[in-house]
Amino acid sequence: MALGTGGGSGNLILCEVLKFHIDRNVLKDGVIEPDLIDLVGRNSANYYTRASHSSIFEIEKPIAKTGIGIDNLPDFIRNSHFLSANKLGNIEKMPQREDILNFIESARNAESLPQQNLDINSSDHFSIFQYALQLAESDKKKAAAMIELAAKKALEQNRTEFAINALLAIEIF
Repeated sequence: MALGTGGGSGNLILCEVLKFHIDRNVLKDGVIEPDLIDLVGRNSANYYTRASHSSIFEIEKPIAKTGIGIDNLPDFIRNSHFLSANKLGNIEKMPQREDILNFIESARNAESLPQQNLDINSSDHFSIFQYALQLAESDKKKAAAMIELAAKKALEQNRTEFAINALLAIEIF
């Protein structure tokens, strides 16, 4: 299908792969190991992206269950330039308001770090979330940014339940 005629336009080709050949040396337990092949993606103009090492991440798929899907996430999560909604779309159900309130309360009651000692670059997602809760009383916008950072760090560790609860806390305060 032609997608325009001007600059930046191209063609979209949809196909069904019926057969392909693969070097067995790039397989690990029957799955293609991304670091063993040279994955290249086209960006624009003369720019390409090589997908390897730290740029590759894994998203565990639910077993015999379907996640809620990205389209069912709140707009501020789905449209975030900071987060990858892909992992969050795999959650089985959205937490209820009471669950989020309990999550916030447990974070407030946990032992916390003094605000002046928090280094957001090296701190864990839980400490950053606690700091954001403290900030929420005086600066909701900065608190929301800190919560997005905490959620991003949690997602990097496949802590999707923490990430979704933390993000939905933004809507509560």
